[in-house]
Amino acid sequence: AVQGRRLRSNLTRLLMTTSRLVDASTPRDAIPRAVHELRQLVVCKSIAVYLVRKDGGYIRLNFTDISKAPTESSAHMLSAPYAGALKDAAVVFGTHETGDAEMIIPMRTANETLGLVVLTGAPGHAYSAEQADLAEALTSQLALSIDSFRLRRAAADTAITDERNRLARELHDSVSQALFSIALGSRTARELVERKESPAGTLDYVV
Repeated sequence: AVQGRRLRSNLTRLLMTTSRLVDASTPRDAIPRAVHELRQLVVCKSIAVYLVRKDGGYIRLNFTDISKAPTESSAHMLSAPYAGALKDAAVVFGTHETGDAEMIIPMRTANETLGLVVLTGAPGHAYSAEQADLAEALTSQLALSIDSFRLRRAAADTAITDERNRLARELHDSVSQALFSIALGSRTARELVERKESPAGTLDYVV
């Protein structure tokens, strides 16, 4: 009965967290929220989030004190367990070089893996299957939140590009029309001069 109540409580928290992550405007908002909830669901000393950069490197956000901003660093490659979890898109349980227990969870969408979430526990700590399932579910929601932000940004960039192209076409058309009018007026003025008529009105139109 106690285990059932705990499970219902955790599932309720997970659903509420999902709603908060959907409302997050940027990954900078979503990630701390997800980390805070992970700390409530899973016993751990620290949480690190690795994000894949466009150049193939990684941004590492290390959360050791939830009341403070994370420390941020860059890395060009990952250790073997991390790289394996990223490549296989599967949860990996391991031991850090310090002896601390680790749970490495890939942040993946249907199309790609965006990074990793690494939970570090005390030496000898064993994560339960329930904790692993909850952490993986929350990490998946975080991945969807980040992917949603990227899609929105890409759509906005596309809209801006389309608007610039439209303005460029309009400008090109207006310039072409003006040049045509100038050419037509100049030709008319030249014909009037050749016939020894006054081109003043035509020149005024051209100017």
